[in-house]
Formats: sequence, C-alpha cells, structure tokens
Amino acid sequence: MPLDLSTPKSPPNPKSAAERERNDEAAVLSMDEDENQRNSDDQQETHDDSLALHPKIKIARKETHYFTNLNFNKGIDFYAKFMPHLTDEDQIIVEKTPAYFTSPESPKRVFEFDRNMKLILIVRNPVERSISDFTQVYYNRLEQNKTLPVFEEEAFDKNGSLNVEYKPVRCQ
Repeated sequence: MPLDLSTPKSPPNPKSAAERERNDEAAVLSMDEDENQRNSDDQQETHDDSLALHPKIKIARKETHYFTNLNFNKGIDFYAKFMPHLTDEDQIIVEKTPAYFTSPESPKRVFEFDRNMKLILIVRNPVERSISDFTQVYYNRLEQNKTLPVFEEEAFDKNGSLNVEYKPVRCQ
C-alpha cells in the first residue's frame, strides 16, 4: 500500500504508530533484576507485541536510552527499574531503544555490562520509519501540551530538499 505523504487533515492514528513501532530496533537483554514496580502511566504499551507472546520473553515497556549518554550516568538502578520481573531463570528480556544504533558509545557499554547481551537491529522502510518517528514525537508533544511539529517543516528544508539533519533520516 503506497504511503500518502500529503498533509493529514487530522493527526496520525496513535495505534498505527504503536503498531509500527513494534517493528523497530531492539536490544535483547539477559538481566534478572527483581524490580517489578512500574509507573504504567508513562510506559509504552507493548503487551500486544508479538515477541511478548512467547513465555520465555519479557518486554521492557519503555525505551530506556540507558546505554546512550542520555541516561548512562544515572546508574544501573535507573536501568533496572524499567526491567520486568523474570519468573523463570531461562527467560530473557527484550528492551527496545532505537538510539543504540546511532549512539557510538552504546555497543561498548552493552558489551562491558554483559558480554552475553545481544544487540539486534531491525531495519524498516525508511519512509515508514520517519513517519513513525514523527508520529511518536507528535503524540508525546500533544500529551505534554507542547508546540506540535509539522512533518513538512521537520523533514524538508526551505528549498524542498530532504532535511538531512532531521533525526530519523540523519546519517552518522
């Protein structure tokens, strides 16, 4: 189905964005922290994520950005509070943070944290990825009563060319 890139008359459907986000990058973690208290109000819903259907897989419900410079200095307790409780020793945790792919320091930090931890990169159609990222930002700003972005102003420069500084299309 072709994507319609014309200006929408109404904001994008958040359910569609959440469904597209399920196909985003993921970091698989083997971490058996006992923390299971969550603040569900600000956590991304992933209970319907297809990976979560497997009894040996638990999904961290929020992008932690722990191994990036954004949150790494907050320490392991910050990271652990986002991890689901494991009920079986052979379960694994999947944590999705797309920024690990573009963060030069993240792979080394993951390796130093746990040499058995795997980083999995799932690639998608770049147009769909950009729209998904925009939609996520749009709804986050909407919930926070912040100024709403306009896709064309974010994705294109004044000459109508692709804005290579726009995060979803930026090359590092």
